[in-house]
Amino acid sequence: MRALESRPLAGRLVSHAARGLARVVALAGLFAVLLTVCGQLLARLWWPLELASHFAAYYALAAALAAPVLLRGPQRRPWLAAAVIVVLLVNLGLIAPYAAPSSAPAADGEPLRAMTLNVLTSNRRHDDVLRLIEQVDPDVLALIEVDRSWIDGLKPLFERYPTAHTLPRSDNFGVALFSRLPAQSIDTIVLADSEVPSIVAELDSPVGRVTVLATHPMPPIGAANARLRNNHLAAVAAWSQQQRGERLVMGDLNITPWSPYFRSLLADVRLLDSGVGQGLHATWFIGEKRLGAHLIGIPIDHVLHTRGLRVIRREVGSDVGSDHRAVVVDFVAPATGD
Repeated sequence: MRALESRPLAGRLVSHAARGLARVVALAGLFAVLLTVCGQLLARLWWPLELASHFAAYYALAAALAAPVLLRGPQRRPWLAAAVIVVLLVNLGLIAPYAAPSSAPAADGEPLRAMTLNVLTSNRRHDDVLRLIEQVDPDVLALIEVDRSWIDGLKPLFERYPTAHTLPRSDNFGVALFSRLPAQSIDTIVLADSEVPSIVAELDSPVGRVTVLATHPMPPIGAANARLRNNHLAAVAAWSQQQRGERLVMGDLNITPWSPYFRSLLADVRLLDSGVGQGLHATWFIGEKRLGAHLIGIPIDHVLHTRGLRVIRREVGSDVGSDHRAVVVDFVAPATGD
């Protein structure tokens, strides 16, 4: 008798749980609509709205789950379902250039390998970073958030790379550039009103003369820092416009490809994102490692390039104790007639 009586109760519990899950999914779809509107249409009005632009892949996932729930079942809301489907298409359009594989050009001659990594100032796993650099063996290496401890811990790099310029700082805005390539020049510059240093180097590479900018704008948390970051990115565009030949912009740019400000940077100087066609790879992670997994990740570390450099390979590095991952890109010059 007890077993027979428990079945309706179990069924009611399952039904209640299903309805609760459907409500959660529907609510996630609603938030995807609101945050997409904020991040893509209203981002320039107020700095917190721009932060919503960085999670396009998560909005696409939420919308994909919510659309069927809102189209049928107890949470049926046709008007909201239509909005969710539009938002799904918008976010798929944003991430599609990265998710869809691109055909790599034939490698003609020796490639140029570039690597950037935000080591995290408080991270003390110097040996792990050195091992990663040894494994990757980049021709040009930009390290972000280096302080005096990092410069001391990475002393073997000064033997490995004859070209080196380091600007250690204790405030998370130290930067260092290493290269095995001959440098025609290497200098410190300050972009816009950020008061943080960047490094510019003109290098003779396997693909010809390349001017490299290693830089780290402010994180856009707070109105003042958001303005400084946007001014910094605008100054990167102005700097690039003044250069001749091929260019690389490397570092933790504190912005994802889905921000309107990032799209403006690329459009202003016709820079290309090396991540296009290489898959969706997060480079910065939110969440405590002791939880066993990071809660969320987004791509804010970049290697941007001019059209005369072609990407043949791009990957994200392993965990070396930082909340960032390295970005490694192999470039070749376009074949004659391309």
